[in-house]
Amino acid sequence: MSDIPVGRPPAPPGRHAAPAGWYPDPVDPRRARYWDGWQWSRDTREQDPGSAAPGTQQPGFQQAGNHHVGGQPGASSFGTPGRGGKAVATADGVPLAAWGARLGAWLLDLVIIGVVWVLITLPIWQRLFARVGAYYNEALAAEQAGLPIPPQPDPETLLSPDDQLWLSGALLLAAIVIHVGFLAWRSATPGQLLVGIRAVPVDRGREPGRLGAGAVAARTVARGLLPQIWLLWPLVIIDGVVAATDPKRQSVHDKISRTQVIRTR
Repeated sequence: MSDIPVGRPPAPPGRHAAPAGWYPDPVDPRRARYWDGWQWSRDTREQDPGSAAPGTQQPGFQQAGNHHVGGQPGASSFGTPGRGGKAVATADGVPLAAWGARLGAWLLDLVIIGVVWVLITLPIWQRLFARVGAYYNEALAAEQAGLPIPPQPDPETLLSPDDQLWLSGALLLAAIVIHVGFLAWRSATPGQLLVGIRAVPVDRGREPGRLGAGAVAARTVARGLLPQIWLLWPLVIIDGVVAATDPKRQSVHDKISRTQVIRTR
């Protein structure tokens, strides 16, 4: 059974729905629960002593939309921390993407990059499979004729140095083009678009503009290039673990690029 309550907090005067922020928990009036603007979250916290009765706005938990933080309308004056002090939304009240959603988006990106890589290097694979097939046909014919099986072909016979160089370069090229193109265009990679998340400047989830060149470059290197180099996978893993433990759900490359990843649906 879900631990997310049904219903919604009362809407303030002049609004059709309650904005994101902290409200009395419908399940336990002694606690406050975070409302993300669409539904209740699982994040709760202790209420201040003398808090208001259930169904009313508390003085200590000013509603989003009634206070501006850093010039951004729709933000909560109390911020948006969840359990253990971890944020569940940006400073202006936009829900942050869950770590699992970010992982899923990254895995989708790896698959998409791999498919593009195979397509642009298809002639090399066709030559490789033709050479391997010819060798096995020759070996089978020799075995049936009672002759010695021919030696296995040299790796450079199957893949020339130029082919090997192009395979490596094409993989990096596919990762760069996909990440730079989509991040500059939509502030999200193809996998992130499929999952429903995107990158924004830190604490500015309602920012309508696109990511800057520096943010695009940092995110491309960290999530596009490094995973294609196996020796650098420890850095990739560390980057992902930091996002799972950081109070603002930022990975190392998020901090470098001064971005956060938010939910878009």
